[in-house]
Amino acid sequence: MHNMLSLPLDAARVIELLHNTYNEVIAVTPTGYSCLGVYPREGASLEFRAFKGKFQESLRNVNEINVFSSFKPIDYVEAALTKDLELIETPLGLGPKHWYLAIKCEVSELGGSDPVIYECVPREAFYRPAPPPSRSFFYVLEAAVYASRWFLKPEYVDKAVELLLEGYRLGDELDRAAVGKVLRYLMERV
Repeated sequence: MHNMLSLPLDAARVIELLHNTYNEVIAVTPTGYSCLGVYPREGASLEFRAFKGKFQESLRNVNEINVFSSFKPIDYVEAALTKDLELIETPLGLGPKHWYLAIKCEVSELGGSDPVIYECVPREAFYRPAPPPSRSFFYVLEAAVYASRWFLKPEYVDKAVELLLEGYRLGDELDRAAVGKVLRYLMERV
């Protein structure tokens, strides 16, 4: 049984809620592959980009995808970097363990090759009460973004480590686990 409130199907309201979700949303395909980077578009839809890989392959012949906002940075780290996101059953299918906003979307390809750009039109949404993000949330999330771009500029690694130190200092046990995953990700690549 899921403890949540059902939101009415109002695409404008869903997009308004997404503006309050740190502009990072986790997309999960019906087969359980995930990625980050779903953004509100002009109008009543969302947009995301999929680079070549398992996530993009899992979108073939799919016209629906679920997107989630989480209150724990570990979900974002696992979706973006380590690709070992722990999925649980939600009212819409598989999603991250710490979700608080779940949205089922109709998906269509807009173009591009690497990345392919997709449009995502909200069809159904669920919300469940969640605590506010921890003080370390934004440090860890921003560090994960810098870590994912480590190859662009050497200073991105230094910036990621600086943010991770602060995230570790301010975080709880789960936040510190996310910090460890980002550090391992960097150590394996740099």
